[in-house]
Amino acid sequence: MLTTRLGRSALVAVAAGGLTLGASGMAAASADGPWSFSTDYAASAKFIANGDDLWVDDDEADGHSAVGVWSTSSSSGSVWNSKGAGTRQVGIGNLTENLRIAYVACWGESSNKSKVYNCDTYASIGTT
Repeated sequence: MLTTRLGRSALVAVAAGGLTLGASGMAAASADGPWSFSTDYAASAKFIANGDDLWVDDDEADGHSAVGVWSTSSSSGSVWNSKGAGTRQVGIGNLTENLRIAYVACWGESSNKSKVYNCDTYASIGTT
């Protein structure tokens, strides 16, 4: 189920390569991760243990793409959802086992993937 918009916050611009990890505690290895929300709740992301998938939901019709930025000790990347409000993009898949993945929901412009905006606190969980 897609998440809903809960509120607005000030715009925070962050370069995708410059994000730092502020990860929370480790969850059970076979559990799904918690939801991460952009500061304005226009985007959300969740790590799904079965398949090592990162779900990225676009939760607001605002003309921006939703993006999930993720990182492990051995790799990092982003999953872009440019399909519009009310949609989900699934990405990553088949990560190395027994790693911690940290991820955050943001929004950005899919035509220029060098910057993402309104990122909040990273969520974190172990992979199996």
